Amino acid sequence: MRIAAGVIVASFAAVAAPVQYTCPSGETFSVEFRTQPAEAVVHVPGKPAITLPQVESASGARYSDGFTTFWNKGFEAMIASGTVNLAGCLESAAATFTGLFVYLADSAHFTDCATGRRYPVAMRDGYPELERRYLEKRAGPGEPLAVTVSGRILELPPIEGPAAVPSLVVERLIAAGPGRHCLDGKWILTTLAGSAVNAPRPVFIEFLAREKRAAGAAGCNRFGGQFEAEGSKFSFAGIAATKMFCPGRAMEIEDRFFQALGRTAAYRIAGGELILADAEERIVATFRRE
Repeated sequence: MRIAAGVIVASFAAVAAPVQYTCPSGETFSVEFRTQPAEAVVHVPGKPAITLPQVESASGARYSDGFTTFWNKGFEAMIASGTVNLAGCLESAAATFTGLFVYLADSAHFTDCATGRRYPVAMRDGYPELERRYLEKRAGPGEPLAVTVSGRILELPPIEGPAAVPSLVVERLIAAGPGRHCLDGKWILTTLAGSAVNAPRPVFIEFLAREKRAAGAAGCNRFGGQFEAEGSKFSFAGIAATKMFCPGRAMEIEDRFFQALGRTAAYRIAGGELILADAEERIVATFRRE
């Protein structure tokens, strides 16, 4: 079956990364823009991809093979053909994902910490840097690496099989560190009780999930202890810290930080953030992965 494409979105003929669009009907499709030659590869879920050459257009960018046409201008898009007609579709923005990445035997997969879903990773765009950092930092062959990336989930053809599958397309690697669990690694404090933290010294936690151990810096003193995580439930135990005194706001921030750890009863990882909440689901602290 051939696909017709017509889209309204700014001229992206020189853009390499795939762009995803969401239509008012809820349907989605993605477009891969190429420059040599100038063409667009349109992916509609459940249908074969179609490559359209760029043609002359009075406004925006137009790609057509005479049957299927894709036209884009601004951030709106439209596909038109005898079998598929999608109009008023809007470009979807890239999202931030935190999870576990594994590369082995020419196969790359990513497990999203927010949902637990496992996605194949497309070996294009920002992927080479991700693989390079994985080979540099992994504990061993086939061992997961905790990463945060900017990217999109697109319906793409798999290496084997005819049907398109949801896949992660990486635009940019944000952070990477050793870890076999979503919590593993170093997390930098960003907010306490909803207020941004501007500490004179770094405040962070490092988790080692296999040993249920946490350690870090509270702004003045170092600390360490144990933690328990089961589902979304979370708690710290046996937190002990050094006893230095620091002038200025460091001690105030440290006191608030330890209070937040003591109130923590739940956690989640979403949008590249570690979010700690109390028993009433009020956010007590947020962190970003280093």
